[in-house]
Amino acid sequence: MPKDRRAPNAANLGFVHPLVRSQMPSEPLDFLAMLGERRPLQNVRILPGEGKKVLPTADGVARVQKVIGEAMDLFFVRVLAREEAQREGQEVGKPLMMVVRTEPGVGKTKLAIDHAVDFVRRNPQAFVETEDGQKGYGRVPAIIAAPSYALAGEIESRLLETIGDAPLTVGWFEGKAKAGCIRSEELGLLNGSGLSSHNLCRMKEKDEETGAWGWSLCKHFFACPVQRQRAMWSSDPLGRGVWIDGKLERGMAGRFEGGIASHPDFALTVHAFAGLGVQAYLLKNPRFAVVDEDVSGQMLNEATFPLSVLLSPGRDTPAMTKKEIAAKVMPEELSADYAAVAMVAGRGLVSASGDRSCPVEAIVAEYEKMRRERLMKMAPPLWEGRPGYKAKVIEMLREDIKLAKRFAWGAAASGEAYGPSSDIEKIREVCSHARSPHARQEWRFWKIVEERLDLLCDPERTPARPREERIALDGTTVEISWRSEFAWGDTDTLLLDASASREVVEAVFPAHEVVFIDATLAGVGSTLPQRNVAVMGRTFSSSSLHPPAGASGDTMRKAALQCIALKRACDAVAMAHPGERILLCTTTKVERGVLSDWVPGGTAAAANFEFGIEDGMSAEDARVAVEHYGNTRGKDGYKDWNVLGAIGKLEPPDANVRRLARCLNYDRPECADDVRPPAAGCSADDPKAPEIRRLRHRDGRIVEVTVWTYRNRDERGSLHESDQIVRDVRTDWELMLQARTA
Repeated sequence: MPKDRRAPNAANLGFVHPLVRSQMPSEPLDFLAMLGERRPLQNVRILPGEGKKVLPTADGVARVQKVIGEAMDLFFVRVLAREEAQREGQEVGKPLMMVVRTEPGVGKTKLAIDHAVDFVRRNPQAFVETEDGQKGYGRVPAIIAAPSYALAGEIESRLLETIGDAPLTVGWFEGKAKAGCIRSEELGLLNGSGLSSHNLCRMKEKDEETGAWGWSLCKHFFACPVQRQRAMWSSDPLGRGVWIDGKLERGMAGRFEGGIASHPDFALTVHAFAGLGVQAYLLKNPRFAVVDEDVSGQMLNEATFPLSVLLSPGRDTPAMTKKEIAAKVMPEELSADYAAVAMVAGRGLVSASGDRSCPVEAIVAEYEKMRRERLMKMAPPLWEGRPGYKAKVIEMLREDIKLAKRFAWGAAASGEAYGPSSDIEKIREVCSHARSPHARQEWRFWKIVEERLDLLCDPERTPARPREERIALDGTTVEISWRSEFAWGDTDTLLLDASASREVVEAVFPAHEVVFIDATLAGVGSTLPQRNVAVMGRTFSSSSLHPPAGASGDTMRKAALQCIALKRACDAVAMAHPGERILLCTTTKVERGVLSDWVPGGTAAAANFEFGIEDGMSAEDARVAVEHYGNTRGKDGYKDWNVLGAIGKLEPPDANVRRLARCLNYDRPECADDVRPPAAGCSADDPKAPEIRRLRHRDGRIVEVTVWTYRNRDERGSLHESDQIVRDVRTDWELMLQARTA
């Protein structure tokens, strides 16, 4: 950056910026008049001489790489030792989750690839035990997962370069659309309607003549690239056939057109499958997994639905079971039982919200009350005093919850069945039928209640917390939180990230033994350039820039002015940094709907020419890039760029953060320091409190910033997983911006 941009006064060391304004200009074009304006940034103190001087060093990166390399050596020693323990029939214990944390650009991904290739080259086969009990040595693929297919493609290039002439191969595990489903139009319709596409490929159907059940396959099944890929990754590691639904099909490979290729040694995939699961036999338990960038966020889920879904139930009756038909149960009886338990759950949530008690315990109490009222009509003497009375009530409630799950799951699916033989018109008809709203969220709600009841009924387990944290009522909205299961829960995993939190990783992956390697550049050397800060004083929220369709004319007019102001602000930043590379990060809506047609060369280059500034760039201004939050994960290309612009709020709403935090703490005992006390003059309901952060600059000075952070420790941790911009490019400027210092 220009040398005198932030030169502080020797007397007061006031921290100043080239573009800072506490009030917005009255006209959008006034942003151009802000060039060169300097104002102190409030709530910031510069403390000279307290910090260790951190300057770029020749051996800084090399020293960090040495630490990372030694850690990876230990990881692969552990992988081999676990395989030997399995061969000897010994107890293998928890799988290893080694987290390597260091800044972007130091080469951790390349080091991981080098170590993985070297390990597989030296040990091409692993000891395996198949589902039918056969044991032996065979080739088992290793998983390498990246945030996106584009980044996985970059890793593929590095893999192939590292492999060279070695007899190792690389393959992909992709979604159906990416893998090339032949029935792409039908697949798109189903995906767009939120319906599963599984029945499009194959489905169990009953033969009308014989009455036997068998598989009905899509007519393209054995020519489809998707099914060939699935079959390849479901090959038996001992070379005996293909595993389909737990059965070894010895002649399956020959039925595919052209056969199926031998499965590769490395499987490239994306983070989405870490939370969704992988159906291919070999990839359910790979040899090891290398995950580039933290996937903890993929495991955290939160949703809401109206309380009226429970208090005013109206689901259609699902298909009757054979047992119900044999018992001559009427559909109206099932509907009445579902409505009763749903209203019980709704009343229980309202009761728990009033006295802050456990919502599941409140549901049990309401259910017991309902059963008592029913029994009073039939048999006045109650049995509360008898042993096992409450256990019996819970058992009856669990049966009714199974029924409620059937209603919700049936409502979430389409009312019309479709299968591999359904044509495009039938698929359109299926997708056109409206499905019940909030059905999937209701199903998840019942699932959480069921899990808590199972825990209460298990004498060998005790709930970590006295109340169920994953369910809450906010006014008339039911909030639910849950964690997905890691697809490779029994696999040794190497996780590479620049800002992973040990507390979050341990909470999200309880089945793993977490080993945390902190190999950051702090105290070793830094190659991160300093940034200039431009605080525009306006929110530039997505809704103010891109209102929904049907908004009023006044709202649209204000949004148009906001868009003009934003583009002028971006032009001002581009003009203030001629010849420097600029990255603008914003939401997807703003990126595509507002800045997709913005060309900084139109204004910035022209103004620079008038001011006599040599820009050195073409009219296309290739030095400016626009990305949405989260899309820079794992990308090293921006690490040396000069300016980063953040448009809009960097953190999700407080309610989303609160729900994500519940994913982390529901199965962990409460601690005294879970929640900090509120700030002076603030109520106990205020989620944030002031905190002093100390940030070190490259020149050795310490910056003290007073920021408002979440009082709840887990909310701060869940924010770490949600706030992608902090995870993507770690600089002192971004940390101050995240802290909202101006």
